[in-house]
Amino acid sequence: MNFKIEDGTLEEYLGKEKEVVIPKGVEEIMNQAFFDANTVECVIIDNDTKCFLQEFAFEHCYNLKRVYLGRDVEFSKLAEDVGTVFYCCDALERIDVSEENPYYSSENGKLYNKDKTRLLYDPADKYWLEDDEY
Repeated sequence: MNFKIEDGTLEEYLGKEKEVVIPKGVEEIMNQAFFDANTVECVIIDNDTKCFLQEFAFEHCYNLKRVYLGRDVEFSKLAEDVGTVFYCCDALERIDVSEENPYYSSENGKLYNKDKTRLLYDPADKYWLEDDEY
């Protein structure tokens, strides 16, 4: 298995795959679980996985290009600045979100709140937006 998982918490990614599908049963992806996982280009959290993302979960994934968030994915309260989840993911091009997700949406690879009144993260900008920048 390419993951260290304890009680539903993905603590560490141990693999070398380019495309990673988060296993069913994972309820949380911990801080730095994918730290320096530089082979990873795509992460998929499908519609059957209810999961919280902690801040810095994908820190320094320099080759991460695409992320898919299923219907039951949300950012933890500690990760309200979505940019911290993808800190130093310089190759990140897009985040796509299931239309069934009640918290978030996406358009052209940008992450928004559900009703698209607030841009939460634009991978093209390589930084996260603060409330006063709208």
